[in-house]
Amino acid sequence: MTAPVAPAMNRNSAAVRPNQRCSSTSKGRMSGSPGKRNVEGWILMGLICVCAQHPASFLRKPPAKRTLFSLTSGARPLECPLSTPSSLPQQKATLWTQPDAHVYAVIDASQVPGLTSLLATADIQGWDCLHRGALPPDEADQAPYLVELKPESPFTDWLLQEASATLDNWGVLVVSPLGLRPLREHLRDLNEAKTPQGQRFTLRWYDRRILRALLPSCSAPQLQQFFGPITAIALPTAHDWTWWRESVGQLMTDTRTLAG
Repeated sequence: MTAPVAPAMNRNSAAVRPNQRCSSTSKGRMSGSPGKRNVEGWILMGLICVCAQHPASFLRKPPAKRTLFSLTSGARPLECPLSTPSSLPQQKATLWTQPDAHVYAVIDASQVPGLTSLLATADIQGWDCLHRGALPPDEADQAPYLVELKPESPFTDWLLQEASATLDNWGVLVVSPLGLRPLREHLRDLNEAKTPQGQRFTLRWYDRRILRALLPSCSAPQLQQFFGPITAIALPTAHDWTWWRESVGQLMTDTRTLAG
């Protein structure tokens, strides 16, 4: 396992300001004004492309070396029995079980009003946009952000408690041994997809509705590429937590009910 890398930036660094760090290149976008994209349209397109009847292809590497692979149905998730109900503090502690673990939230700014302002003053390890380059303010307000969490922080508690209870689709939790910068590059590579007809589009994989359809549709090599340096993905809600892990090309699914 790769040794953890120190977080690349923090909330006081000018490098993490959304109007400097966020971008989404025009290449591969659907037609229409970038600043007025219909979020539901992106979600619908993503869902269509991960259905077994409509396989898609990820673009997983930088443009000159990207390798396409088809998202045909092949993998079967291994459904674990529901765990004994546990408390929210126990679920939270599970995130930091491994000594080299870095715990991140991938947060969709379109679902969390005022996210960038909130991150600018939050008690977190660091944050950055998952789109490259510079974005105008209206696009920055729709972009996904990678946020490294602290185990003891008002922001972490707010995200796992209030946000998970009131914002159904704010994003996902990711556990990885990598620091912020290298993990950011891996996750950015997941943002662009291609249909069998050759149409490129932005894949909002961090949308829970898309992710629930996407992961079971992946074959063993696809799961290994998707997870890569990711140890686990968690979806916390007010009632339960769903955990996903990849093990030897199999998707391991574990749903844990919250006690009380």
